[in-house]
Amino acid sequence: MSFVDAILNLVSKGKESPAKTAFLVATLVASSALAYSYLTPSSSNLAPAMEEKEAKEIMSAIMKKLKMLVPKLLSAAQNIKMQIEQQGQEVDDAAVLKHYILPHFTTNLQEIQNMVLEEFDADEDELEEAVEYYIARGDEELASMSKSIRAMHMQFGGDSELEAPATAPAKGSKAADMDVNDVVAMLKELATQMVQYSDDFCGKFVDENGIPSDQQSMEEFQYGLMAVSQKAEKVVLEEFGISESDLQSLLMGCQDNRQVQEVFMGIQMDSQKVLLKHGIRMQ
Repeated sequence: MSFVDAILNLVSKGKESPAKTAFLVATLVASSALAYSYLTPSSSNLAPAMEEKEAKEIMSAIMKKLKMLVPKLLSAAQNIKMQIEQQGQEVDDAAVLKHYILPHFTTNLQEIQNMVLEEFDADEDELEEAVEYYIARGDEELASMSKSIRAMHMQFGGDSELEAPATAPAKGSKAADMDVNDVVAMLKELATQMVQYSDDFCGKFVDENGIPSDQQSMEEFQYGLMAVSQKAEKVVLEEFGISESDLQSLLMGCQDNRQVQEVFMGIQMDSQKVLLKHGIRMQ
């Protein structure tokens, strides 16, 4: 889960506390047993049967389908919570996600993986071996996608006794010299860019397609919004001269900082304003 994915999930879900907003981003470096194998360095020095390009294509296809699934599950969680509360009972978000939504996420993840592997005529062992091999040799794109899968699993309440260590920015990199004030400044710039890119996209989408009102149009809208938000993120990361992995490490180190939490809350509120401006309500 990139920074952008976390924000999209929050927009789909609704109101969250600043602390939880920061926590969702911090889960980028958390682990889950389900996808841990994708981040465990391979002990073999033999090149895998699957080429690096194909491994990336398969993982990208899995991620694309998962990103469409997450907003639906979050919406379902909200509906379940409302039904429970209407019966006079109290339940927190974490309990709903863990007990009602996590089993569906786990099942859907396996189904999505099987479907994509069948499309590519590959098997799970080949993919696992390839991802382990190329990540161990520094492939940041595969590492990022693997972390995203684990983060999604953790977001829905997945537990793991396996801890993937959080890595600090590489020595000598610009990120290594950034303090919390620098991180806040970068996030504020990212927030500005995301609002601009999202506003432009929403206006263009509504002009060309109307307000998304059914499942297909909403999925198209969400995927497009995700794409332009990732573009905004890329622009800012290049401006500050850091990588996505550096961003993940910086956010992990600042997750309890009040200024950082306030920026995330502002991003959430601004995202809602952009959607409402164009008459769009995430379902």
